[in-house]
Amino acid sequence: MFRNNIIAFPGAWKCEGVGNCDNAGLRSSQHPPGSGKGSHSSFAFENNIVLLNHNYSTPLYTTMPTGLKNDTFDRNVYWSMTAGADMPFGPTQDPESFAVWQASGNDVHSVLADPQFVNAEALDFGLEPDSPALALGFKPIDFSTNGPRRMP
Repeated sequence: MFRNNIIAFPGAWKCEGVGNCDNAGLRSSQHPPGSGKGSHSSFAFENNIVLLNHNYSTPLYTTMPTGLKNDTFDRNVYWSMTAGADMPFGPTQDPESFAVWQASGNDVHSVLADPQFVNAEALDFGLEPDSPALALGFKPIDFSTNGPRRMP
């Protein structure tokens, strides 16, 4: 279970001889829910904030044949600094709109909205009081003891 995390600026890096290697991926059970042994939600992603920039166009990525059908997503805030709310959702093999993604039972209580960070570009991921993430139950993170650091 991934709960109460900030995932900011994921991207890809160059891999020798193979083009780009994706550094974001989800492993999913290959058995559909309700089909017996091994049939379960293999990944839960709840109360998180995903902030994209120009290096990445979709918050979710998988190459599993089942896509993301065996995973649970809810109460998340998604936003792209370059595309706003205009981003594809669902498995990489078959991206769809956020409305279609939600209609299929995923991220039912999630939103596409600016998370209202203090200054994400300067890596200040404190939340403004009107952040939609707080309304969904996200617990503010104490960055005085953890989080991004700039070396002197």
